[in-house]
Amino acid sequence: MTRVLVTGGDGFIGRHAVHALSALGCDVTVASRTPRDTSDTRPVAIDLLEPGSARSLIMQTTPDVLLHLAWETETGAFWTAESNGRWLDSSRELLDAFLDGGGLRAVFAGSCAEYDWTALKPGGIAVEEKTPCVPVTKYGAAKMALFDHVQRHISQGASCAWGRLFLLYGEHEHPNRFTSSII
Repeated sequence: MTRVLVTGGDGFIGRHAVHALSALGCDVTVASRTPRDTSDTRPVAIDLLEPGSARSLIMQTTPDVLLHLAWETETGAFWTAESNGRWLDSSRELLDAFLDGGGLRAVFAGSCAEYDWTALKPGGIAVEEKTPCVPVTKYGAAKMALFDHVQRHISQGASCAWGRLFLLYGEHEHPNRFTSSII
């Protein structure tokens, strides 16, 4: 059975991923500051911003697959939050520890904030192969720096994936966000 560690598994995106992984029969560990106890996952309470906690988490859980979704997500605040730098450091430590521990596949949530929004014409669409990545926020810059770290591991043969997520909404979205407030 594949052991999957999901950081931020109780969050907006993570809940959906955890449900899908559990339905596939994976052995899912959910790491978050205040994990929910469910019958189909193993919760681990951890603050990934504490130095050394990412490496400790990997040693404790020994996952085959890492799905890293955790990050600062307070509505409006995350764009400029000072914690973005700490999230970057912790995420690098998490990937390095995962690969050092024999992890097989790591998947990361990137962001549309990595793109150069000023390069888009009004109503324009970011195209992965064409739109430059020149972030204009602390959040986007931290995500881009993590992407570069992941890319270095890929160039050395690591199996990693990076998905840039765009303006998501849906079930479990924070009620103060625009779309959920209207719904």
